[in-house]
Amino acid sequence: MEKIVIDTDILINYWRGEVAPLSELLKQGAEGSLELVASPIMLFEFYSGLELESPASRERADLLFSQFFIQDVTPPIAKLAAQLVRKNKLEGKVGKLDVLIAATAMILGAKLLTENRRHFTLIPGVHFVE
Repeated sequence: MEKIVIDTDILINYWRGEVAPLSELLKQGAEGSLELVASPIMLFEFYSGLELESPASRERADLLFSQFFIQDVTPPIAKLAAQLVRKNKLEGKVGKLDVLIAATAMILGAKLLTENRRHFTLIPGVHFVE
């Protein structure tokens, strides 16, 4: 089954009403034709970037994230991310959280859906959703 790691910018834009391209992927995920993956890093960025004060907004966010497989940052993911930073001299060029998201996609053999390709293209081995 195809796996797609979703970057935070896609979710924040979806939350704010820009439903493409995530709405079609959510439908495919519900049908079981692909697996949508989020990382705890993305959850952190999402929840820290938006105000979710009301119970209704928190419930809506929980419902959204229930449609994703949440992939923990495992030792292989952390080690790959560290290796990517060192080998490619990414320090100061790409945020470490983005490198962890990229490493998650790479370890899972997944494509990455992001609107921030500028940073991620500096990381060799990342495959994007077109």
